[in-house]
Amino acid sequence: TLNLYVDGALNASLSVGSYPPFSNSAPLTIGGLLPGYGFGGAIDDVKIYDQALSDSDIADIYEDEAPKPRKPAKPIAYYPMDGDAKDKGGSHLDGTLVGTVSTDDRYGKHNKALLFNGTTDLINCGNPSAFNFNGNFTLSAWVKQSGTQTARYIIAKYDFASGHDYGMGVAESAEPYGFVLGDGPGYEDLRGSGALNDNAWHSMTMVFRNGTTLNLYVDGALNASLSVGSYPPFSNSAPLTIGGLLPGYGFGGAIDDVKIYDQALSSAEIAGLFHADTH
Repeated sequence: TLNLYVDGALNASLSVGSYPPFSNSAPLTIGGLLPGYGFGGAIDDVKIYDQALSDSDIADIYEDEAPKPRKPAKPIAYYPMDGDAKDKGGSHLDGTLVGTVSTDDRYGKHNKALLFNGTTDLINCGNPSAFNFNGNFTLSAWVKQSGTQTARYIIAKYDFASGHDYGMGVAESAEPYGFVLGDGPGYEDLRGSGALNDNAWHSMTMVFRNGTTLNLYVDGALNASLSVGSYPPFSNSAPLTIGGLLPGYGFGGAIDDVKIYDQALSSAEIAGLFHADTH
């Protein structure tokens, strides 16, 4: 047989006859024959054997050499919302509950999410330097919204004064919303599509790539994108809050599994996290 394999799997096979030694005066070439017929593209890890490898040999070689998935990004803060505001991400960025009651999570497990009343309830996570991002960041949460709301914040660090603020929430008609505010580019906000007030759980993610884009994802898929300018550090005196700002603007509904990253997650990473969180 003469067999061809692609990515470790048999692609085509042909029965062949018996051949004498492959002895001629031509050089062995990689990337093209001497008279032309060149290959256009990149080549790597060329290997030549004086034996016929088996299907399993080829599969093993491919498995050893195939690109490995990037290690999942680690959040700098993770709030499972299991009846408290403790950070289980390892950075000890615990918050303080202001009101709220426990409720069922998206799996129906009792007391594994927190319910916010839309007015006074929130979590105050303080103002550690970890939340004063100098560049890219990602905000993520599972939410179950009740009712149509106006400018309600899910995660925000906003003091109404300094101009070094950011936040993720819902806009006037319950559609996903995100914003950044700073010196230079000023205020840039992004409104997505599709109301989230259907009394169902949804994953929401906001990704900021400094000087590039502000993206919103819903249920693991890109919902809206905006080109943005370059921002200085998001350093202000306001605490990071979950479920509402200190002066109000509270989110009405349940929130679960809040994750905060000091890097911009890729679309593939966000889709992977959504898959992992729903299976």
